[in-house]
Amino acid sequence: MLGNNPVYGQHIDIALNKEQLICAIKFIIKIYQKNGKYPQRLRKVLDINPNLWQEITDYLTKLVQK
Repeated sequence: MLGNNPVYGQHIDIALNKEQLICAIKFIIKIYQKNGKYPQRLRKVLDINPNLWQEITDYLTKLVQK
């Protein structure tokens, strides 16, 4: 762990293939663009808006069900 305020990551127990992973990364970047302000870290955006974790989890669940 590095940084001024290191934290453990959040585990989302969903296995993704390469294509799904690319879609997931794009989705998370869109969440940051919509809710964050540069140079704010993604972690801070998710801490301020804990409902975004559920939004990410829901998206990933739907992604693997396709």
